[in-house]
Amino acid sequence: MTNAIAHTASGRGGKVIVTVYRGDTGVRVDVLDDGSDQAPVVHPVGEAKESGFGLGLVDLMADRWGHCGGRRSRVVWFMLGWKTNG
Repeated sequence: MTNAIAHTASGRGGKVIVTVYRGDTGVRVDVLDDGSDQAPVVHPVGEAKESGFGLGLVDLMADRWGHCGGRRSRVVWFMLGWKTNG
């Protein structure tokens, strides 16, 4: 969410929409923003700084993540799975 506001057109008066899809074995979260010329990237861990860890945390925690779109609109998504009893 923070990346969508800080690094896309959404932070200049646009909008951000978060959608959560719950399934039997996990959840998918989509963050739709107003787009950017730059694609989302995971920054290397290890350097002490105050920001830049968002997608790195997603990359560590999520089973899968990705993005689609570009300059006018983009969705960054991630999936988290869980075990079911049965």
